[in-house]
Amino acid sequence: MERNIEIIDKLHSYVWAKENEIVIKEYFVDNITFDNLRDCLIGNAKILEEDFEKQIYVVTVDSGINNMNGALIVIQRVDNNKLSLAGYAREGWINQHTAEKAILKIIEQIKSKYKECALL
Repeated sequence: MERNIEIIDKLHSYVWAKENEIVIKEYFVDNITFDNLRDCLIGNAKILEEDFEKQIYVVTVDSGINNMNGALIVIQRVDNNKLSLAGYAREGWINQHTAEKAILKIIEQIKSKYKECALL
């Protein structure tokens, strides 16, 4: 969890969330550039922030049942082969796993363009 402090801090700059409400995933993606990552996000997410220096995107993704709930996702390109993602979504009485589904939606888009993509 220590290596994901930067993306968690970025997420907290947008929304207050308890640690147990934040979904964190890391994926191996073969040779993805920061620009290629942006191309994968366009059309599936609304880009709120783009930090070229830290290689971070902050996006919102419609997710949940019928895409009626939005999730805030922070994505960091750690090196040429790794993406770290942190997501949060406000859940109602029934947990729809909105943030997790939003992360999977982004990863599926990346997989459609980059065949080598695996959960670390």
